[in-house]
Amino acid sequence: MKKSIFMTIFFICLLALGGCSQPNPEDIISSCFNDIKKGDLDNMKQYFVSEENKFNKLRGKNEEIYKQAFKKIDYQIIDSNIDGQTATVKTKIMAPDIPNIMGSLMYPTLKSNPSNDIEKVINDKIIQMINSKDMPIVASEIDINLRLVNKKWLIVPDSSFIRSITGNFINIIDKN
Repeated sequence: MKKSIFMTIFFICLLALGGCSQPNPEDIISSCFNDIKKGDLDNMKQYFVSEENKFNKLRGKNEEIYKQAFKKIDYQIIDSNIDGQTATVKTKIMAPDIPNIMGSLMYPTLKSNPSNDIEKVINDKIIQMINSKDMPIVASEIDINLRLVNKKWLIVPDSSFIRSITGNFINIIDKN
């Protein structure tokens, strides 16, 4: 009898403790970057508050560049702070420096490829450079903000986050 009471209490405690464990903000950042590195744009949305329009720029004609660049992203969580329903995770993000790559390729490519499909030629060369060992990297240290929504930490993406994961490529797109 004592054994069954003990086992019942043990399982109740086990369930109670298991139910309380939820990913902390640092876990969410790590999981998000794992999906980013896989180039899984659809799955990574689960880590963000509903701000879909911020990621629409990652689709379309430059999507393959992003997917290749995302594979090369690295990150380091420096610090985190939880304040009630919000959290901040200071993160260092290292990503391919796409504007630098574009700048170094643009003139030689235009000069040597008088083609009608110059955009495809340039995009192919950018992808080749991203996959080379000489790829330039840009590092940025940003505060990633999270909000607790329905007991789940979600990233609140801002322009510094988007710029950091795209190696400042979004800045170029925004100017066009």
